[in-house]
Amino acid sequence: MEYIIRYTAAFILVLVTHTSFAAKIAVVEPLEAIANSDQGQAEQDKMKAVLSKEESKGIAMQQELKSLMERYQKDSAVMSAESVRDLENNIEEKQMDIKFLSQKLQKRVQDSSKEIINRLRPGFQQALKNVVESEKFDIIIQRQVVLDLGTSIDITTMVTEEMNKKAESAK
Repeated sequence: MEYIIRYTAAFILVLVTHTSFAAKIAVVEPLEAIANSDQGQAEQDKMKAVLSKEESKGIAMQQELKSLMERYQKDSAVMSAESVRDLENNIEEKQMDIKFLSQKLQKRVQDSSKEIINRLRPGFQQALKNVVESEKFDIIIQRQVVLDLGTSIDITTMVTEEMNKKAESAK
């Protein structure tokens, strides 16, 4: 699918540049504009604050695992077979707990990121519309589709600034 989008965009660019119609073209990266906006930054900060407790728990678990592994390396030669098995089981359980927590955190980050994007997308779309109208662009292409571009046609920063203006005026 991405292949089709890229070549369709390239075809449109070639078609537009070879006609008598002088189109004003720009590219934008929606996720970057949203993430760099003041609202996007605030939402990311909130998400980091919520997840920092889970990260702290993960760090503590890693320290416990490290201590168990050091104990195993240092004392396993002089421990009973049963004690060695118990320690190995504790190490294995701790590794599984860390893996589970890591996957859980990763999923929460992904879900939170999607939620933030969905919540801020209408503001992005309005800001993009305002920039397109004020700058009189004829064609807007998502930056991921463009193979090579000059910075002069990237309007992502302009859209982010417009989002920030709208958020400020709403306060």
